[in-house]
Amino acid sequence: MDLLLETRVMLGEDREHILEESFKIAVEKFGEDSKPTIDLFKKLVNKNQFQGQEKDINYWIKQGFEKFKSKVMEVEQKGSKTSQKKERNSTPHKEAIKIKDTENYEVFQIPSYEASKFMGRFYRNKSAGWCISTDSELHFNQSYRDSSFYFFIRKEFLGDTFDKIALELKVNEKIVYWSSNDNMYSGESSEIPQEIKDYKVVKFPRFDPILREVIRGTYEIVDGRYNVKGHVQFDDITVGFEDDELPVPFGIIDGDFYCGDHLETFKNAPIEVKGEFDYGNSVILKDCDGCPKKVGGNFWTTNLDDEDIEYIRDNCEIGGDLITD
Repeated sequence: MDLLLETRVMLGEDREHILEESFKIAVEKFGEDSKPTIDLFKKLVNKNQFQGQEKDINYWIKQGFEKFKSKVMEVEQKGSKTSQKKERNSTPHKEAIKIKDTENYEVFQIPSYEASKFMGRFYRNKSAGWCISTDSELHFNQSYRDSSFYFFIRKEFLGDTFDKIALELKVNEKIVYWSSNDNMYSGESSEIPQEIKDYKVVKFPRFDPILREVIRGTYEIVDGRYNVKGHVQFDDITVGFEDDELPVPFGIIDGDFYCGDHLETFKNAPIEVKGEFDYGNSVILKDCDGCPKKVGGNFWTTNLDDEDIEYIRDNCEIGGDLITD
């Protein structure tokens, strides 16, 4: 603000009233067509996009409208690009599992190399120097294959090496921490924020690459089971899926679930499927233990004897029909 304005404020005049007077003068000087540019200028000033004398409309009245408009457009465009960059990397990787925050940190379970690379290197445009987040999968998938990783990411960055912290839970339950510049700290280190040292962590399963091919939607792991918002579709040509049981345990499926045609057991089958459940078999089931507790649509399966059919009817609430042909 200029000295005249500050003097008037010191003499008791209302700052907002003085500013409105200045904006009216600007409209008179620049013309009615300048109002949209002036309104945009006000918004940018409120967002601290202008600094020093340039945030004072009286300064721009002296400079003239063309210089004023050019500067406003320049600042608005720069702010837009910065905002787009922040928004581009503001969404967590789909395989990073968001869990309960601490007071100052977002917390994620990191079950895959892809999640580790994005969350460590790119999330919120802050890059950590962890080897598990480099372009090589070797460290995450081999050197640290038996560890579970939690990433703690500050809600408001302070610009130090603890804006991003990786917690490594080793196979022997020992905990170590890695600052964003890849320095290692023991579980007892006084330099690690207490809220992180107090955080309760457990081992959790790595993300099976097969699931990228079969999950048509988003998922979260709850009590060791995959809950899916969307559909799940295994088939007989799913790469890497040649076993006679599902590769991971499923929980609640908010959609349809198709199991393929060569399974011998309901092991790892979902607890609840809100859509159709298709467990068509070209082989005979060994047993029906583990079949879903609830299916919202039809329950499709084959190669069942009368005892199996009776077991499913007794143990599964089916919204549609049990179709066994």
